[in-house]
Amino acid sequence: MMTRKRQKLPNVQDGKKIVPKKAKGSEKENVEEFRLNSADDSLIQKLDSAFLVKHPPELLNFWSHAVKLNGERPLEAFAEMDSLKLGKKQRDYLLASRFPMDLPEMETILVHDGGHFCYWCDVPNELPSCLVHVNAQKEHFPAITIVGELNIFAAIQYLLLTTKPKQLAENSGRFAHLFPEKYDLSGYGPNYLQTLKKRRSKQSIGMPFHGLGIKVHVDKRGIGYRPVSENNSENARLKKNIEAMGTTDSEETKKALKEKFFKLFSWVQFANDEMDFGMGLEFGHDLFISNYACFDGVRHNSWEAFGKEASS
Repeated sequence: MMTRKRQKLPNVQDGKKIVPKKAKGSEKENVEEFRLNSADDSLIQKLDSAFLVKHPPELLNFWSHAVKLNGERPLEAFAEMDSLKLGKKQRDYLLASRFPMDLPEMETILVHDGGHFCYWCDVPNELPSCLVHVNAQKEHFPAITIVGELNIFAAIQYLLLTTKPKQLAENSGRFAHLFPEKYDLSGYGPNYLQTLKKRRSKQSIGMPFHGLGIKVHVDKRGIGYRPVSENNSENARLKKNIEAMGTTDSEETKKALKEKFFKLFSWVQFANDEMDFGMGLEFGHDLFISNYACFDGVRHNSWEAFGKEASS
């Protein structure tokens, strides 16, 4: 059985070595630079240039508070929350704090013992759509949960509710220092999360295994997307087949499953020919978060046509 552990990705992409962009100076000097310039709009542009995606001002607000909590080590300002750390200490920006199950739509912001928080961006040249949590307890098909919009303090509140509910109930003021002064937490409870899930469901289509759906352009004629699975039963069967393909040692079973996947992949190619690029995107998501190495080549090909269309 071939699986990949939760670890940083190697410094390669498409078989070519990536030359990392270096940060100047020591970590302490960089912290001082961020402290001095956190109110400067140009810092957002620097982040966008370094990570090749757009960043909201909420990120700088969070960083500023981290510096106030721990000026020497702001990356560890929230360590009491399940060893939570800001996830950008590495100088290899594009691969910093990325894990095998992280989809291209995801950019890691915070890492803790039980998983990590990411901005989820449906369109590369637009601001993130939401803040999500990835559960690290599952090596395959990890649970991805919406925890907020763009405000990263929603991640702190989510950790409080999920990892320290007893302490929070006994003394909510104990964790007040983790938030800006007079910060209102009343709107970030279970009802808030449920509202975000319902909103996402209305704004997205498809049934990828991560549960967030996908966003693709569908015109008035319905061109742009066709489902990988027609119903929940078919979706469950597809997941079961993916798991079997990734774990079986039987060559006979592999042969039978390969025939099924080749048939499905041919449907994806037909969909691409008819401009329903969303099918390949959804199928690629399913294979990616399965985290089985045997699907690496297939998931790349299933995304290729969609990627070309999205960038055109």
